[in-house]
Amino acid sequence: MRRISFIAFFALAALVLTGMRSPAPRIDLDGRRLDESGLAFEAEGEVYIPLREFCEALGASVEWDGEAKRAEVRLPGLELYAKVGERYIEANGRCLFCPERVIIREGRLMAPASALAKAFGAGLEFNAASLTLSLTSGGLVLESAETYYDSDDLYWLSRIIEAESGTETLMGKIAVGNVVLNRVKSPEFPDTVKKVVFDRRCGIQFSPAYSGSIYNSPRAESVIAAKLCLDGASVAGESLYFTPIRRAKTCWAARNRPVFGQIDRQMFFL
Repeated sequence: MRRISFIAFFALAALVLTGMRSPAPRIDLDGRRLDESGLAFEAEGEVYIPLREFCEALGASVEWDGEAKRAEVRLPGLELYAKVGERYIEANGRCLFCPERVIIREGRLMAPASALAKAFGAGLEFNAASLTLSLTSGGLVLESAETYYDSDDLYWLSRIIEAESGTETLMGKIAVGNVVLNRVKSPEFPDTVKKVVFDRRCGIQFSPAYSGSIYNSPRAESVIAAKLCLDGASVAGESLYFTPIRRAKTCWAARNRPVFGQIDRQMFFL
């Protein structure tokens, strides 16, 4: 699966700039029109589709919890939850990122097609020329959190996120997690989350690892942010460093690394 291309984004943006209303993308499932309501829309390079229509077309049951404002979806081997206002959906204990919040539109819960397709094991392709999103069923449903996440990585990633960004928004927490995982992938740093957190070859990299706060239990949102990062959510690009804004002009990274940008009260560097 892949995100909607920037070509589609600019095609839709051009219509807005010329004063025309952006047409709703067409949604097809296995070659048949899925969204007859025309409510699908594009946001942040992602197409949002009516959750109920998609899930029920694939044989899942959908229940609405009006008090919690949450849809509960069940299929053999899959439990999925999508709550209004959240930036993720939960599927088999895993957290899948939403570029924009889950919303209600004309009475229907709208969620990102890529996250729903990933949960159901559906294929996804977008034709920018025809503004058609084609979904194909038949794949395996999402592997559970218990077997997908490395327990050691989740343990240390959620704790460093809590220690470094516990008071930030979910986006700020994801950004810190991105830095840790970017370091794991980089040949300049150790190759596991724990080793990155405790790295001090060039001086202490994460002070909570040595102040003791790394051992504090993370709150629920820090665990969610860690899961989102391990499932591919990225808001900080290839950033390898971050620092609080108050130190952004004097830290080593500011003098030696390109700036990625500010997220919440932290500045990120490549």
